[in-house]
Amino acid sequence: MKNCMLFILFSITIESADKAVPIWLKGDIHMHSTYSKGAWTGGDGTPYQLAERALNPGAMQAKLDFIVITDYNFDLGNGNWNNLNADCDSITSTHSNFLAIAGTEVGKEGIPETFSERGHTGAILFRDIPSDVSDWHTLSNYEIIQRIHSYGGLAVANHAGGVSWGLTRYDFNDGGDCSEIIDCIEIYNGMWQFDCQTDMYGNPCGDAIALQKWEEFLLEGKRIVAVGGSDCHTYNEDVPGSRDPDINPYGTCQEFCVSFIHGLSPRFQRFF
Repeated sequence: MKNCMLFILFSITIESADKAVPIWLKGDIHMHSTYSKGAWTGGDGTPYQLAERALNPGAMQAKLDFIVITDYNFDLGNGNWNNLNADCDSITSTHSNFLAIAGTEVGKEGIPETFSERGHTGAILFRDIPSDVSDWHTLSNYEIIQRIHSYGGLAVANHAGGVSWGLTRYDFNDGGDCSEIIDCIEIYNGMWQFDCQTDMYGNPCGDAIALQKWEEFLLEGKRIVAVGGSDCHTYNEDVPGSRDPDINPYGTCQEFCVSFIHGLSPRFQRFF
């Protein structure tokens, strides 16, 4: 079985006063820090440690221009959402050509509810920062997307085809037809394997399912952007998103790079 590191770059365009300027940026839009709790789902790296790995990659990694830290929304109460934003702002202010941005992954709290069939919605690149995100998991997926859009953010169907044991597959019909309003679908989560048909547990490969779903949406005329992310939980030891470290030998969260960027966000003006 071949193993492959999928490295994707997208050009972004921001309108300046005189012309449109396209540039290439590399980033990771799905990762977890120590603000995500839980024995199974917590992150072991602080936002500062995640940024350090992004800026100082290993031999098999790529230096990133930005990261979006998407800790679980239900772990971001009691001031943690404000703290995550403050940490990201502090990191960004320290570096002239790097962005750390606070986002969140919205899903049901607890085990096994965290891995429910409703799936998780990534909320990234807000234009207006919400005051609180900790109760968003009480909404349907359709309502979550609407809530994200109300703050000028992008909504992502995270690990849309599910992860191991077929869990967390995204429900595009929860509360309405989410495929009509969602912005992105995560077609690879962690390490992509092009010839993967089943995972190590014998279940259908979640990325392959997500890819097929995206193709179905395209044939229906729905222009949903395909993205990927590391889903990093272990910033310095294990391969994020990996189900088996022997299969995926590269290590840490910065080998997975996606630069789908909210082109109108003023945060990215520093690159121009």
